[in-house]
Amino acid sequence: MRSYPAQMALTRDFKKVVKARATRDSAFGNALVEEATVTLGSGNIFADLGLPDADRLLLKANLVRELQQLITTHKLTGTAAAKHLGVTPSDLSLPLKGHTHTYSIARLRKLVATISAATSGFVIGRENFEKICAVEGIKITTAMKKRFAEFDRKGLSPAERRREIIKLYGKKK
Repeated sequence: MRSYPAQMALTRDFKKVVKARATRDSAFGNALVEEATVTLGSGNIFADLGLPDADRLLLKANLVRELQQLITTHKLTGTAAAKHLGVTPSDLSLPLKGHTHTYSIARLRKLVATISAATSGFVIGRENFEKICAVEGIKITTAMKKRFAEFDRKGLSPAERRREIIKLYGKKK
């Protein structure tokens, strides 16, 4: 058996060399094909790897992915997200880096629910609001236009506008 150096420099001719070798050495060609064959998984990488509690691990991974998507979608920094969640940035970084062994499914669900609730008050600008209304087929009534004009006249901030709208249309407790 030949021995090869631990590292070989790749050149532009590498593809030609491999192709030529595979052509003249069928065992080498078969080994390449076998190595390149992709095996379809079950949809649960943890089960495919034979890990115990594969379903639990997949659920945790999906919850962490959802948490990361919420943070990214709302353009939160790690510090801001941690503040919303009531944890330290280093505590938040653990699950986001895949270190979920100290996090229960219930705790991860709570983090997702908390960040989701904290960001549900996301304020969009008038232009985006009008685009969304057009796409969704929402008609802006005359009363709504008057209310928005009143907000403009008062010079309300987005947060103040949101509070006013919640007062008018929010669920009564």
